[in-house]
Amino acid sequence: MGKKTIVSTGSTLLDMTYECTAILSELSEGQKHLLENKIHGKKLKLKSPAIYAAKENSVEVDFSNAEDAEVAGLGKIAFGVKNAEAAKTAGGGAYNTSAGIKRLNAGNPELGCKILAKIGGKNGKPDKNGEILLNRLADSGIETDLIRFDDEANTGCSLVLSFEFGGKRNITYLIYRGAAETLSSKDLAALEGGDIIGGVVANANNPWITWKAIKKLSGKNRLVVYISSKIDMTEMREELNAGNAQFLKGFENVIATVNESEFDELQSDDNKQKVVESFAHFVVTKGADGGMHYSGDFNSPAHYGIAPDRPVFEVPKSQINPNGAGDAFSASLASQYIAQNGECIRFDDLTIDIASCVAACVCTRPSTTGGIPIFKSPDDGKKFADEWRDQANAFDFLKWGIN
Repeated sequence: MGKKTIVSTGSTLLDMTYECTAILSELSEGQKHLLENKIHGKKLKLKSPAIYAAKENSVEVDFSNAEDAEVAGLGKIAFGVKNAEAAKTAGGGAYNTSAGIKRLNAGNPELGCKILAKIGGKNGKPDKNGEILLNRLADSGIETDLIRFDDEANTGCSLVLSFEFGGKRNITYLIYRGAAETLSSKDLAALEGGDIIGGVVANANNPWITWKAIKKLSGKNRLVVYISSKIDMTEMREELNAGNAQFLKGFENVIATVNESEFDELQSDDNKQKVVESFAHFVVTKGADGGMHYSGDFNSPAHYGIAPDRPVFEVPKSQINPNGAGDAFSASLASQYIAQNGECIRFDDLTIDIASCVAACVCTRPSTTGGIPIFKSPDDGKKFADEWRDQANAFDFLKWGIN
């Protein structure tokens, strides 16, 4: 058949990460409450690129450009850091899934992974952060010829802070999406490439662009994994309540994944049924309660349990980074549903079990992609899941390429 390529679309960002040693600023009780409930371990949206000043042993973060007014009112908070220079890595849903697919298909180096996304640029060239981001993508083995430039916006960036609060280490993302928000209909023509066998579509911030991308990518009977969101579910509800169900046509070759609270944005069971039965498979994740898998029938879902925790840090630090677990879950589904070793197409209970264990593994690492195991053969998925669930023996992270 020749070369096979999986394409991911959605946000691709440059992450600038600091591992923080302590909170240096003296905080009031109100500030501590905000830090614990609105910042620590959360994703915060910014109106402009993150404002911060790094010194030899500290970084001062200015929260004043956060979209949330209460968070913006915090002003500046200083954190001690291990390194004055931020680690710069790729991030965002499109990157996380592409890098995950590469790791989960390491035994098939001929399987190509591409990203369709927007970064900042001028006159057909990337801006400074965009150039760094392109290099990071190439380092991960991801092809960048589908990356588009936006001359009117900067490359999206996240300031990532790993710090301990209340006895728990967790990770905060301060996200400025920038050019990542500007994917347009005309950019989607690139999804018609003849070597594309399917892909992953993460929320593109505009539900209609997201759905157009899915339908474009799933043409010619290609298979797609769709990472849905609150904004998508809300728009679906509005369209269904207005009597318009036509937009649901074209999802017949698609697996949709969504968390429980986002799914509830559909509100009525009638809406949920119409949505669920429009997809080949529909997976609702429910955190510590596992999740539900619908396969064409809203009235006959299958429940799946959560993969167990595998503590590798001092208690209570066994789960340090739940952010990105959903991307890892979807990357695993795509690897099995679309191209298990580039050949086999499968979706069954084992498919979800492997994905659940991959997502649980990611929660134990500071890095989303670094927490995804490396599979070198078609049987590795089952072996990994069996070992992850074997609580009687210590789990060997290094065996699976995880530091």
